[in-house]
Amino acid sequence: MLVHTLGSLRKLLKIEAWDYLLIGDGSGTTWEMHCGWACLLIENGSYDREVFYGSFNGGTNIVAEIMAYVQPLLALSAKKSIKRQPDGASRVHIVTDCEYVCNAGNKKIDRKAHQPLWHLMDVFKRKGLLVEYHWIPRDTIAANKYGHHLANAIRIASKNLDLGKPLQRAVGGGSIFDVNPS
Repeated sequence: MLVHTLGSLRKLLKIEAWDYLLIGDGSGTTWEMHCGWACLLIENGSYDREVFYGSFNGGTNIVAEIMAYVQPLLALSAKKSIKRQPDGASRVHIVTDCEYVCNAGNKKIDRKAHQPLWHLMDVFKRKGLLVEYHWIPRDTIAANKYGHHLANAIRIASKNLDLGKPLQRAVGGGSIFDVNPS
């Protein structure tokens, strides 16, 4: 089922009070392979949108799925003009196609796997961001489809990025072993 409007998505997920929606996706396999992520942040009222994306040179799919939300939450927590409710908190709803992220984020399942990332995500509550996670099947909304394709593109781009020469220049023509202590 493809949801065509933000209003119908909110109705489907029963989201009433909200300041920000984060709709993202991650792409990865194993620690030996590159991973990428992307997320669309939508602000209530203005409906301004901002795209976040990034990659690691190694990471699992779950790491990529979580990282899709770390970067925009960091940006929100650093904003001076963040939208807040009368109680001083910002209501952030994360929309993910990863059931693990939804269930672990809402603390419905054990979080021992990826525990350091979940500790990081919990810090945002102390910064006034009340985060709730919602699961949707992949490609339910165009924004999720966009995040999926952008995360894959970022993963491929980072895999194809040749840093050999820039790394050599950074270490003065030598190798990383020339800058490591013996």
